[in-house]
Amino acid sequence: MLIAAALLMIQSTPAPQDAPAATTPVPYAAPSELYRLEAMPFTPPANFAPVAPQGDAVAESAALRRRLDSAVTVDDYRRSYEQPPSPLAQAYDQGVANAEISADSRMGALDGRWRLLDQDGTELMRILLRDPGDRPVEGAWRKDWRVGPIPAATKSGVEAVLTLPDGVLTLRRTADGWRGVLKGPDGEKTVTLSR
Repeated sequence: MLIAAALLMIQSTPAPQDAPAATTPVPYAAPSELYRLEAMPFTPPANFAPVAPQGDAVAESAALRRRLDSAVTVDDYRRSYEQPPSPLAQAYDQGVANAEISADSRMGALDGRWRLLDQDGTELMRILLRDPGDRPVEGAWRKDWRVGPIPAATKSGVEAVLTLPDGVLTLRRTADGWRGVLKGPDGEKTVTLSR
């Protein structure tokens, strides 16, 4: 499912107008692990609802948060044009932000969308990688109007090896990004991964 989603993301980039239609279907390769799509970015625990803040009387909060059923004038706002979020809404927003930070911190350095460039800066292809850090790297490639999964990818420390349709891509992480060599039928090319 992940590879199918990666292919769809890569296919979202428009193909050239004169590109011929793809004639062969893209083979499906099962992902290395079952991919779960979370319906909610943050699932609050059962005891999540906080106690009402001090000073918020039930009658007062009901009057401030009543449903609008007619036009409201500026004078009705008493210098506050928007009601502040409730403590529950603030806690939920903080939970979503923490969940995103936690997920990002677990991702490896290769995670994301990349452009593979030769030494002249010409784009050779686009690559989408999922690097969960402690698990195998997965992804897909797009070149012109053709797309496909990356059948094999390994990463150890600052080095990565990807099998692409044009050959084997060997990368090394440097201070300014990922650089390496693409070995294919036409020989070796010095390449760079760029966002």
